[in-house]
Amino acid sequence: NSLYFDDLNYSSINENLDGISEKKQYRIRWYGSKNKLNNPIFEIKIKKNFESYKGFFDLKELNDLFIFKYENLNLVKEFLNNQHKFNKIIHPVLTTHYDREYFISNNGLVRATLDYNLQSVFVKENKDLNINRNYYSSIILEMKYDINLDSYVRENLKNISSRLSRNSKFVNSALIPLGLRSTIPISAVWLL
Repeated sequence: NSLYFDDLNYSSINENLDGISEKKQYRIRWYGSKNKLNNPIFEIKIKKNFESYKGFFDLKELNDLFIFKYENLNLVKEFLNNQHKFNKIIHPVLTTHYDREYFISNNGLVRATLDYNLQSVFVKENKDLNINRNYYSSIILEMKYDINLDSYVRENLKNISSRLSRNSKFVNSALIPLGLRSTIPISAVWLL
């Protein structure tokens, strides 16, 4: 489960859609029930071209918080903005929820995740927190490896019928509720 944040101008979403190569994304991740934060971790994901780095911060103060109430979403917003001095105030925008399987290559060099049963809830103010958007037909396979292994991975996957593309569960889930349209395909990292 993830709760994503952005500023009032949706700068993070727009940077992704505009293809900005260096950007940051903010989210809280947790496992278990989608309704309640369970050992939540705040992540700051920094992207530079196709490389990603993450900073992790424990949020034990928010453990067991029911997430689908506006007063609790506001409490989370205030807590994060007081703890971290961002350039702009960040606000909760949407949640994503999905099932995930983990894999590792025999040589231990490549990890992969397979995500399915994707759902999202738009949590921006004045929206119905009970509306789930389901993306059950989407299956996302993401390969994770050191950048120096890129040629090795591509060579070993060249016979697989798939399409490499950029993916952001956050941006894809936000397009419809925000009335945005992408000019570039961002449907999956490896579309199956």
